[in-house]
Amino acid sequence: MAKTTLEIQDNLFIRAKQRAAQMRIPLRSVVEVALRNYLKAALFQKQQSRKQPKIIHWVTVSGKLSPDLELQNRESMVAWLKNKKLT
Repeated sequence: MAKTTLEIQDNLFIRAKQRAAQMRIPLRSVVEVALRNYLKAALFQKQQSRKQPKIIHWVTVSGKLSPDLELQNRESMVAWLKNKKLT
C-alpha cells in the first residue's frame, strides 16, 4: 500500500469527511472508492469511444458542380475551397 499527500479543496474535504463519518469508514476508504469509480468510468468511456464508429453527415444541395472545380486533384479542390471562402 502506498502513502501520498493530496491537496484537496476545503469544501470537498469537508464533504468527504462527512460522508466517511456517515458511513463509519476512514476517509482513506472514501477516496479509494471514488478513485476506483473514476478510473472505471474513464476506462468504460474509452472503450465505448473505440466501439462507436464516426458518423459522417453528408450535406447535399440541388444544382450541379462548379465548372472550375477539379475533383481529380485534391490540391486544386483545396485551393478552390479557399478561394470561395475569400470571395
